[in-house]
Amino acid sequence: MVKPTRLNLRTGTKFLRGGHPWVFRDADVRGLGPQKSGTVIDVFDATDKQFVGRGLYDAESDIAVRLFTWDEREYVDFDLVTTRLRRAAAWRTRVIDASATTAIRLVNGEGDELPGLVVDVYAGFGIVQAYTTAWLPWIQQIVRFLVDELGLRGALVTNRIRNVRGEVVRQGADAVRAGEPLPSRIIALEHGLRFEVRPESGQKGGLFLDQRENRRAVASWCADRRVLNLFAYTGGFSIHALAAGAAHVTSLDIAPGLAHSVNENLTLNALPAERHEFVAADAFTWLERPQRPRFDVVVVDPPSLATSKKQVPQAEQAYVRTFAAAARAVVDDGLLAACSCTAQVGEETFLELVARAMDAAGRAFRIVEVRGLPPDHPTLAALPESRYLKCAIVRVDPR
Repeated sequence: MVKPTRLNLRTGTKFLRGGHPWVFRDADVRGLGPQKSGTVIDVFDATDKQFVGRGLYDAESDIAVRLFTWDEREYVDFDLVTTRLRRAAAWRTRVIDASATTAIRLVNGEGDELPGLVVDVYAGFGIVQAYTTAWLPWIQQIVRFLVDELGLRGALVTNRIRNVRGEVVRQGADAVRAGEPLPSRIIALEHGLRFEVRPESGQKGGLFLDQRENRRAVASWCADRRVLNLFAYTGGFSIHALAAGAAHVTSLDIAPGLAHSVNENLTLNALPAERHEFVAADAFTWLERPQRPRFDVVVVDPPSLATSKKQVPQAEQAYVRTFAAAARAVVDDGLLAACSCTAQVGEETFLELVARAMDAAGRAFRIVEVRGLPPDHPTLAALPESRYLKCAIVRVDPR
């Protein structure tokens, strides 16, 4: 057992003791000296000399140390990692119906006490992302464990290492693999519906797992309704709406090449093409046309609009403009599902932006439901930025 390296921290220990798992590099970590990524670090309060937590060092990220434990008796080694991997897998068997859903998040980083490690599984094939170089010494063992002990058919590591702003600081070309080679095309289930996933291409392979329960929730309002899905990507909300009996769905995205992906998902689920239309256009331009149709249900799920605090004011303005334009496209007493995946915008602020948007659109509204991440995306209470996804389903009323 290698003795951990000691770090005497002068700032931020109050938050760490409260359960926040990150020691930022701009804190006083100079006393560490040069360290390799993956070094076990013991964090102590420089004032009272008390133990704070134990974690792994990252030589490249803005997050210098990610804490694994606040118990001085618990050592951070591969045995601890495998224990937590098993616990994460056991939780998914409790919250996911594997007969109807085979696209899940198996490991959700800090929420599963495996900070900076994410594992998504599609029909038995795992995509592993390490958001810290601290995992690199163990990554081959982790991939083998996923296949040999947790029963995945195959696993692939993308090796995308990001800093706290989400910027890629390292992207390895030599991906680590185990088990069966991942197919270029996987068909995965989501609540009984079939979706195409391409593991090594596109964002999240074409299926954002965090919106799974929100897609089903919105679909429950879509029977016999005309639906508009803005920023549709590969049509997740659209497929669920059509399967729930929507009269017609319009999927809009600025990338014309996504029409093929949406149509593939329509075909996989034997959904009638005549009840669906794909529009390749800029959402703002399309919504602000003089002659624009109105819809019973409008879904607006834009990409993240900020990666740092300094970008938040601009992002807030964009959300207000986007949600207001979408609200104008909703019939009286129709529904708007407004989403945000921007971590820097908290839920309270998000709901304020929805209210500002409704006022700008000249519409009254009532909140029907506020939703977030699904149960296979657990988070820490002390890490509010990990609860990045917000979805407000609101009834749009005449003013």
